[in-house]
Amino acid sequence: MAQGAGPPDLSRATLEELLNMEITSASRREQRLADTAAAVFVITADAIRRSGLTEVPELLRLAPGVQVARIDASQWAISIRGFNTQWSDKLLVLVDGRTVYNRLFSGVYWNSVNLIPEDIERIEVIRGPGASVWGANAVNGVINILTKSSADTSGWLVRARSATPGSSDLAIRYGAGTNGRTYRVHALAFGRAASPAAAGGDAGDEWRGVQGGVRADWTGTRDVWLLQAQAERLETNRLSDVPTGVIPPAGGWQPVPSRDDATLAHVLLRWTRRTGRGLMEVQSFVDGHTRTVPGLDTYRAVTLDVDGRYDVAAGGHRIVTGAGYRQTSDRLDGTFFTSFDPDRATVRTINLYAQDEVAIAADRLRVTFGTKVEHDTLSGWGVQPTARVLWAMSPRQRLWSAVSRALRSPSRGDVAMRVNFATMVAPDGTPIVAAVFGSPDYRAEEARSIEVGYRFDAPQVSLDATVFRTAHTGLRTYEQSLPVFETDPVPPHLLVPLPQFNNLDTDSAGLELAVRWSPHAAWRLDAGYTFFTLTPEPAAGSTDPSAAVFDGYAPRHQWLVRPGFEVGDVQAEVGVYRVGALAVVGVSAYTRADVHVAWHASPAWSVQLSGRNLTGDHAEFTGDQLVTVPALDARRIGVTLLWRR
Repeated sequence: MAQGAGPPDLSRATLEELLNMEITSASRREQRLADTAAAVFVITADAIRRSGLTEVPELLRLAPGVQVARIDASQWAISIRGFNTQWSDKLLVLVDGRTVYNRLFSGVYWNSVNLIPEDIERIEVIRGPGASVWGANAVNGVINILTKSSADTSGWLVRARSATPGSSDLAIRYGAGTNGRTYRVHALAFGRAASPAAAGGDAGDEWRGVQGGVRADWTGTRDVWLLQAQAERLETNRLSDVPTGVIPPAGGWQPVPSRDDATLAHVLLRWTRRTGRGLMEVQSFVDGHTRTVPGLDTYRAVTLDVDGRYDVAAGGHRIVTGAGYRQTSDRLDGTFFTSFDPDRATVRTINLYAQDEVAIAADRLRVTFGTKVEHDTLSGWGVQPTARVLWAMSPRQRLWSAVSRALRSPSRGDVAMRVNFATMVAPDGTPIVAAVFGSPDYRAEEARSIEVGYRFDAPQVSLDATVFRTAHTGLRTYEQSLPVFETDPVPPHLLVPLPQFNNLDTDSAGLELAVRWSPHAAWRLDAGYTFFTLTPEPAAGSTDPSAAVFDGYAPRHQWLVRPGFEVGDVQAEVGVYRVGALAVVGVSAYTRADVHVAWHASPAWSVQLSGRNLTGDHAEFTGDQLVTVPALDARRIGVTLLWRR
């Protein structure tokens, strides 16, 4: 993804300037936000600063239409347009174009997406399919986190934060350079105390980490180079609630302390050449990590990715073409609870894509056709097309529509995993083990979506509205099968297998609204509302009882209101979030309130006071395949000192 010489200062941008901002995630080329035929919301550096939020998953609460639910101190369930779980498998997440989507469970380890908030340029949130340019797994949305060029982060920055209960952060960053050759280095350390548990006491989920990294940017007359490298160590405690043997102890399996530690590193290199009519770009990264997972023991993986694109304007056409290759090799040390067969594998993905945007009627009508052809080791060939149209009804109004097809490739877990999730002893003394099995025949899940959106902007107010309907086919079910007698692991026992099949279809629909109102340069109000509904349609003969009541694990209604103001050297913002109940997983509706006040005492110093979740402790996500004890999201009060030079 191309990076220019640096983003404009958006600290006091008008609404019109925000809509003129160029984004890249929707079509993999630079285009004005107002002229994007997709449901897009941008979390700007200014919005991040005003919110006072420091964790990337928490920042996503600022975007209407994103479902964010905290599981414990270091785990979140995050999705767009439903299907929210700890491993939300229909949402593609990238950092500077580097995918952090995990092929083991088809999800994101959110505790490994750690950034200094002052280093984030913006977060582009695409609601709806993005598979025609990003490929499989960009099914219901794309989140691309873009960090600032080192040219925009010169000098020293020190951030020290302390919050109750037992939370602290320390970040140090230094940047320098001249004549288009700049760099920055950073170090980050943080710690989180245990969260309260619903049953009383704490959830044993302490979390700490250290990180170091470097970024270098070279900007010439035609060429732009980016080099990025980072290493991180995470140490996380959990209360794990999983069987460790065939025979359960008296009273059943009880939660016991376990560790979820990780060592991660990546190197990314990008070259961009701008031409008179467009640009060429090649990006490659290597990402490696080792992680201990409760119930799985050790997981090691290395990913190599190479991607190239060519963006050119020709007549009334804007054409983007590209190709990519990704290879992930992993090794897993299983336990009684979770094992893989085979325990080592290499998954390869190759893709080709093309997109053509045609300007018609003096550029008032833009039609886009695009598709991505992809081959994956686990699912074979797949074609993911889209057709989009945008009509500039007036200088301030846009109407757009899109029809898209997207695929979710099977994960390693879908095809090769065994999970012994329950053990018991029959009245006659026979041990019984119930287990979920992956299937080598598990096929890619499919989504067909239609969207219609309306966008209006004026000097003081903007409105973005989207309605959508999506048909998902071939979703996962766990089907009952005949019990068999098994001698390994010992002692001999009766096995009740639940193999995975693609026996669930769903029909979902919704409405997404985002409003910004700025009656004065120092006053601003952001608001959003989301309505979501899903109807499950299990295949005839399915024996999975949960399929008939599946609701997408997403609230039917969700809204947010964020008023803020700046007076002199003082800036304040209040965030109020209302999230509806998650009936299937037993989470009640709740209201969350945040407050952030910052005093800029001098050009170098600022003091910030934050209150998070001031309405009190509450559960945000439980159930659905969790192997650790969920916690309550606790009330937190924090103080931050920020020094720049």
